[in-house]
Amino acid sequence: MIPRFSLERPESLDDAIAAFSATSGDGAYLAGGTELLQVMKMGFAQFDTLIDLKRIEDLRGISRLEDGALWIGGATTHREIERSPLVR
Repeated sequence: MIPRFSLERPESLDDAIAAFSATSGDGAYLAGGTELLQVMKMGFAQFDTLIDLKRIEDLRGISRLEDGALWIGGATTHREIERSPLVR
């Protein structure tokens, strides 16, 4: 069983940082959460607060950098990556 936790869903980077600061270090960021929730379920980690980053637009998207590398935001979904013309 996963221990109880509160879930914050900020919509900006500033709000995400503020939410983490309010946890006194007992929070964790997640952008998907599958692995983190499994680790919590197995008892290897416990957090009072999880901060979901999926709503933060600055963390989404795919773009080409000046040096030719691709930037893929941490909240970009696998589906968006799969369908991106830049990735292809």
